[in-house]
Amino acid sequence: MTHDGSGWPVRTLLGRLSAAARKSVLALGTERFRGPGESILRQGEHGTDVILLLSGYVKVEVDLPRGERTLLAVRTAGDLVGEMGPLERRPRSASVRTCVPIRYRSIAWTDWERFLGAHPAAALEFGRMLSARLRSANERRLDAAVSRRVPVKIARVVDELFTVHGTPVESGVALSVPITQRELASLAGVSLSATESELRELENSGLLKWKYRGCLLLDSVELKRRAENFPDNPLQ
Repeated sequence: MTHDGSGWPVRTLLGRLSAAARKSVLALGTERFRGPGESILRQGEHGTDVILLLSGYVKVEVDLPRGERTLLAVRTAGDLVGEMGPLERRPRSASVRTCVPIRYRSIAWTDWERFLGAHPAAALEFGRMLSARLRSANERRLDAAVSRRVPVKIARVVDELFTVHGTPVESGVALSVPITQRELASLAGVSLSATESELRELENSGLLKWKYRGCLLLDSVELKRRAENFPDNPLQ
């Protein structure tokens, strides 16, 4: 996870804004706090606000008809969540649940629209954020649609998680967000048993160490090579 001079991760919306726009957006809405394991947005509700994360991590999840829950994404401080429902004037498509104690600002959609109208450069960054999320979702759909090998699918998801949420430590790169193997399996679109098997192989190969709800990356170069393996042939 890389930070800019402002202290916000560069991949997040706050990390992309100018100092003036950032100051303006941080004055919007109401600051709130939530403990771990709490839902701040619920799938199906008609929300009229967006959430700007100031600290901690949240998981974006979808409840499936058969009672299962699948993880779509992990968002961190500086990220915006909950924008799709108000933007489209439709019910929320996913729930957002806290991983740790968090601090955030709840911003009315009308205030958010006024902010974007007054800050064209920020509106452009908001559009880029939406585009990046759509691109990521499309790549996941492609991975699920083609018969790409499980090792490549797992490597891609793990590489993405460490790229966005990794923190350099003395022995490697630590994953900053708590994530289970079942959640990793849902991100990759493969079975839990296949995910467990591939993680054991990555550990035996010396690429990473997986502990309960935590992971340490030891060889980022080799992981990226596996993630990008056979890019022109999805059947490999």
